[in-house]
Amino acid sequence: MNYSNIFRKQTTLIVGSICLLLIVFLGISYALFNKNLEGDKLVVNTGDLKVTYTGGNQIGGDIIPLSDADGKTSGSLYSFSINNNGTINSSYTISIAADSTVTGTKLPHQYIKVSYDDGNPVALNSLTKMSGSNENDAVYLLKQSGIVTGATENHTLRVWISDSVPTSVVGNVVALKIKVLSEVNGAK
Repeated sequence: MNYSNIFRKQTTLIVGSICLLLIVFLGISYALFNKNLEGDKLVVNTGDLKVTYTGGNQIGGDIIPLSDADGKTSGSLYSFSINNNGTINSSYTISIAADSTVTGTKLPHQYIKVSYDDGNPVALNSLTKMSGSNENDAVYLLKQSGIVTGATENHTLRVWISDSVPTSVVGNVVALKIKVLSEVNGAK
């Protein structure tokens, strides 16, 4: 009996098993690290930046045609707060994006008006487009800013339909979402 051959085969088998276990362990760890969470929760914690949506982050429902003056005070109100309860400064980007989960014919963005933090009313499609090849997947920039540790910022967004909307689009739906993306940095 050749013991060196048996010992070599057993060693190869043990090393191969250890490598296989290591690959499985690394794969599971990577999967858990990159886990995506989805749900209807209205509080999102990103690191130590907490975003609380009052009434949700989906924009739609009973949005009616209004003049700019009336829309700025009476348009559908969406509010949220951003709180940095961490130990380092953060920066964030607030955007408004087309909601692809809603079915139906979408109202063209040129007829949707918004006023962010009581600012001047603007048509949605006149905001800076961050991404998207058409209105069904468009993402528009509302604000980029920084927030220091311990600070809380409250934001509002009013949304309405332009009073110059043609009758040909009556019955179309408004389907948008407010998104907040954060990044830890040395924000001011």
